[in-house]
Amino acid sequence: MKNLNSKKIGKSISRLSLLLLAFISSTFTACENDEDQVANNGEEAESAWIRGLVNYTLDGAVWYMDVNESVNETFDISASVELGADAEVYSVGEHPFTISRDSKTITKWKVDKTTMEITVDAIISYATTGLNDVGRVIFFSETQGFLHDLGEGLILEFNPSSMEISRTHNVPPKPEYDDFSIISFTAFVYNGKIIYPLINAPIQCCEYNQQLNATVGVFDPNTGDFGYSIDERGFTVGFEVNVDENNTAYLGSADVGTFTYKHLNIDTATFPNHLAIYKLQENGEFDPTFELNLEEYIPDITLFRYSSFVLEDKMAFIYSALPYEDYGSFDDRWSDRNRNNKSVLLDLNTGETTQFSSFDNYNDGVIFLRTIGGVNYFSGYRREGEESYSYLLKQNSIDDYSVISTTTSGGFEHINKLW
Repeated sequence: MKNLNSKKIGKSISRLSLLLLAFISSTFTACENDEDQVANNGEEAESAWIRGLVNYTLDGAVWYMDVNESVNETFDISASVELGADAEVYSVGEHPFTISRDSKTITKWKVDKTTMEITVDAIISYATTGLNDVGRVIFFSETQGFLHDLGEGLILEFNPSSMEISRTHNVPPKPEYDDFSIISFTAFVYNGKIIYPLINAPIQCCEYNQQLNATVGVFDPNTGDFGYSIDERGFTVGFEVNVDENNTAYLGSADVGTFTYKHLNIDTATFPNHLAIYKLQENGEFDPTFELNLEEYIPDITLFRYSSFVLEDKMAFIYSALPYEDYGSFDDRWSDRNRNNKSVLLDLNTGETTQFSSFDNYNDGVIFLRTIGGVNYFSGYRREGEESYSYLLKQNSIDDYSVISTTTSGGFEHINKLW
């Protein structure tokens, strides 16, 4: 029988004890660190801001969205959710919503309040409903959403909470003409109604003789009633809509169609006014007593570019003062319409205008996005040669703005605070 070396045994036991103690110690420390990490990262975010961005590429427009605890975060496309082309971002309550016109689906998303991870919650398909060329989604409430295709005379109603299709409303279809298209894309909620401005989009410049007067569709979601309000004083060339703090809606022509005006070669004395501001009554129809002819108050205006907001009875908008004769052709007018832009504040009561320098840096337009907590947010665009820049702007006062985020990857199209 071999004699065991007690010294070796003792050293082995000592080494094993040290290893065991080290293992227990490291395990305890790791657990302790894990618990600390859970405690640090397990807390719910105090706030969540959603942003939707569209990035224009050679292959078309691609949409993205992100959610961050702070609205000041830089928009990182690589860390955002890619939504594809022909999409849009919305939000209701604590949920993001997106539409994909390619797949004909509306998707409801959920945001993890701890990790801020965005995941799919539910999907609605409208592929078999008869809707094809759809416009903006309107979220009338947390249980009523609407999607329209006025070309087919259809308005789809769905429940954003349960994500179920409720019914389809059959309405009078929008007018159609052979030589230009009437687009119904924009929609907004006004005094319990949904308003659908119609846009005149010429298929080929300057050869058509029919024009559509200023027209909006008016839909009552509670009764299903629908009708068109027509104002023969105006020309439907694409409406920019602004609702002031007193809930009065003003509509002004956008540059979707006004750039064609001087190329139409028709009697301008009888032609509907393409440079006027109109107002809606509480029932959603045009107010026949209100019209502001911008040419009367702004002699050098040749193109209404963008209206941005109405505040304190004043409308801020951008217009072009470049004379028509400075353009060699219709195509030149469209491609070079950013030259000689000016910004003004228009007093809607008196027609008086004052120069407005706050938008001078954004030569490609300023678009109102949303009012959040009493603060207005805008998307400002600037073009320098082939480069485009987009700025997320916060309004401090009627003529003071702060840049809270910038991107060269596209343009901010949606912002909201989820919680």
